[in-house]
Amino acid sequence: MLTVANLKRIGIPVFIAVRAVLPDIPDSEYECIVDEGIRAGCEGFILDRSTADTDGQYVRFISTAVLEKVPSRTESVSWSAHAPMWTRYEDANRLEGYFG
Repeated sequence: MLTVANLKRIGIPVFIAVRAVLPDIPDSEYECIVDEGIRAGCEGFILDRSTADTDGQYVRFISTAVLEKVPSRTESVSWSAHAPMWTRYEDANRLEGYFG
């Protein structure tokens, strides 16, 4: 947050990206990031869902029991020439709380 404040002080706009919103991290921790970011002068925030490839990469540090509780869907990635399949973990009710 010191870096955010220092960049803001010299006129450089700063956004904080939190990718991904992890299912096993309580909302209060994300709220703390937002509160402290606002205090530091952050211009905005980018929040994103959790995604995993067919090998479970990018979510391997989240327990299977936690992931099983999160709504998900598997689909092809349209922007890739190889059309890999990715699983998207996204709790619409939780996101509604952030963006509703």
